[in-house]
Amino acid sequence: MNLIELIKNLFKHHKNNTNVELVRPLDMVKIPKRKEFNNDTLVDYYKNEYSSILSTMKDYDTLILEADELNNHIKMTIDLLFYISIKEAGIKEKSVEDRINYLINSEKLDLYKNDINTLQSEVIGRLLAISEIRKELFLSKKKKEAIDNVIDRLCLSLITLYSIEVSIINNIERYKNESKYNSEPSKEEKEKEYEIIDEKIKHLNWLQQILDNDSQINIRTDINYILKDIASVEKQLEEYTYIHKVEITDESKNEEINKILEIPFDIEHKDELLKKIEEIEIKYRVFYEYREYQEYGDIAIDESDLTNIYNLKFSALSINKDGIVETFVNKDTDKLEIEYYQNIIFSMIQDIIMGKNEVFNEIFSKDYTNATNLLLEFLKNEEDTINYETILRKFFLL
Repeated sequence: MNLIELIKNLFKHHKNNTNVELVRPLDMVKIPKRKEFNNDTLVDYYKNEYSSILSTMKDYDTLILEADELNNHIKMTIDLLFYISIKEAGIKEKSVEDRINYLINSEKLDLYKNDINTLQSEVIGRLLAISEIRKELFLSKKKKEAIDNVIDRLCLSLITLYSIEVSIINNIERYKNESKYNSEPSKEEKEKEYEIIDEKIKHLNWLQQILDNDSQINIRTDINYILKDIASVEKQLEEYTYIHKVEITDESKNEEINKILEIPFDIEHKDELLKKIEEIEIKYRVFYEYREYQEYGDIAIDESDLTNIYNLKFSALSINKDGIVETFVNKDTDKLEIEYYQNIIFSMIQDIIMGKNEVFNEIFSKDYTNATNLLLEFLKNEEDTINYETILRKFFLL
């Protein structure tokens, strides 16, 4: 008997019971026997764990805490799956990028299904272990009540997990049958897909530094394997932001910014500054880009926080020796970072036009208007607009 069949057989039906009475979660499921579960190692592991807890009088609450932690894990899985569904429902146009994201989410559903199966095994293993202890040992009334409480919580978890699994199976089937995304892309679309995937890999390899692992997504010839790798990293980042959002507070953000400001903004400390800023930048970007996967409540990192960190990074990049400024952007700089720098440059140019730039005023005080016009002409492109990217890529324009 496989795990899905086993879960389905856990449920009892009481069609002929017309009595109105309080029903425990235990009354809603049938706990299997060891031989049906066929995982003695897991049951024995949890049995030893529970026995150790019960041997210490003061640790009764640990039983409840463990059950609550398990339920929190289940809640996180439900919430993250919900956000995936909401994100998909919000897609209006079916672009090449939408197709890539759709296929990544399909792979992600498979990963979550594996998680659900692992959690199901854990719950059943725990139920078997603690139920055997309840039957085998002579226990005080207080210990029996604590065990019964845990059993009820585990039974509720099992009911929830079965419901989630049914939902995931239905969603996976729906994803597989979506003709708009599963049709063979054209040659041009395939080329665009690989461009998008290359950008995703580069960006995710940068973001996943926050996970404290050394893994990197590698370029593969088979796009299906690449999508699985991308889905795995995205899922880890979703879970990370969901769990660690509580650590991001106004106080913690102010403390991080103040630590940067304690470092002198000079040429000797430039590398130290940029290293410290990038650590915070990565964290801010992860929490900003995965904000919809965080638990309900205020967003941990918003646009004002990114503005703060990129203003600091721009100032650090502006530090120069003998008037030579290193390039602000390169091939690895992503579009969002460039947008923030463009906003900074726009503000700088506006200050010059409005006569608020003291340095420019001092140098060109005798012919301010002509100097301003010449500067603007020099900075514009063929479309008569400010060429921000060219400015950012030059060593000397700023």
